Amino acid sequence: MDGKYEDTQNYRMEVVKKQWDIICLVSELFRKSNIEYHFDASTAAFIHGVNFEMSDIDVVIIHDCMDRVSELLKPLFVLTEQEYMPKHNLDFFFAIKDGIKLHCLFYRDTQCEYSTFYSDVEIVIHDGKKIYTKTFDFYLKQKKIKHYLNKIGEKKKSVEK
Repeated sequence: MDGKYEDTQNYRMEVVKKQWDIICLVSELFRKSNIEYHFDASTAAFIHGVNFEMSDIDVVIIHDCMDRVSELLKPLFVLTEQEYMPKHNLDFFFAIKDGIKLHCLFYRDTQCEYSTFYSDVEIVIHDGKKIYTKTFDFYLKQKKIKHYLNKIGEKKKSVEK
């Protein structure tokens, strides 16, 4: 093996470890603070074992908790300004720690009502921590997993060059 490949692999393993550390940290913080959340999008695929370097960690949180989440994360993360994404009717901000971006998403509509918030959500245990995440089946049914698998393939091709 050449040194470039090993350096790339070591870097990738380091990033993946940091991502898991932040997923576990946030899960514990939210659990202890009774904040309703679940990981979503590519992060859910990652948690279910599709191991790749994500551009950010996506976490969906009950909209009413936005101020509490901001205050809870402030001592540990650098927070960006809150923004609104009209296309998805959600508020969001990023919380950044050790170069890893946590994308905090707060939907304004029924996706975050308590009655529907936990549909297609399950608990995954990682390093003894309970992590709430969208199910892998949800992405298979929605045919969204193909998007994440394609992203992984594109990243692998760029590393191999």
